[in-house]
Amino acid sequence: LATDVAAAYHGDPDRTSLTGQSAGGIGAWQFAVQFPDFLSALVPVCGAILGSRRVSDDAARRLAGLPIWVYHAVDDVAMPVFLADRAVSSMNQAPQRTTPVRFTRYDHAPAPPDPQYSGMTGHASYDLAYRSAELYAWLLRQRRGAAA
Repeated sequence: LATDVAAAYHGDPDRTSLTGQSAGGIGAWQFAVQFPDFLSALVPVCGAILGSRRVSDDAARRLAGLPIWVYHAVDDVAMPVFLADRAVSSMNQAPQRTTPVRFTRYDHAPAPPDPQYSGMTGHASYDLAYRSAELYAWLLRQRRGAAA
């Protein structure tokens, strides 16, 4: 499906990046582990790699060549920051990794603007991450199969 969408919209197959926030961040990690050669970069925002208490060596190995920039807030009450800490640590410990995973760890992020989520302090780190011009400049420098 992703290949069909890229072709239909004339996407550059060497510059296909993926980001997701919260459950979308979980999905972004999962997609990247399954299809690491499809992407030029991965940007999970307050997401996590689900599974055991430790990120698998296989996941870290599969993602070793993929540029990754993780965003998370310390005060996130919906998705604890230790999940991002664990993922970043595991990725950076992979012997095959040539470039460290970038990690922006905010001390504070707002709650999502929707009133039904107003109690989720720290969970809108996307509000900070997706406003960062540095993120978009970094994404534009990434190419599939090239170290960041």
